[in-house]
Amino acid sequence: MEEIKNAQFHSDINKMFESYLANEPKPRIMVRDLKRDMILTDDKIYGNVLFDSNLNMYKLQDDGTHKLVDNKDFDAVVVKE
Repeated sequence: MEEIKNAQFHSDINKMFESYLANEPKPRIMVRDLKRDMILTDDKIYGNVLFDSNLNMYKLQDDGTHKLVDNKDFDAVVVKE
């Protein structure tokens, strides 16, 4: 019986988080051009860029590997959609 209560509890918690996340604006990581003080909005660049949990940017290379972007003119920012 305790196992059923625990399963129901976890199911209820999951539903609360899912409904919260579905209704809230979702955060999006984007690239900011520091020289022009603007966020880059061209979706084509985001197909070749990955971000890690520290907001480091990595660019997809032609051979399929990723290389850390070491350019002080750009940084990653989190914005709400």
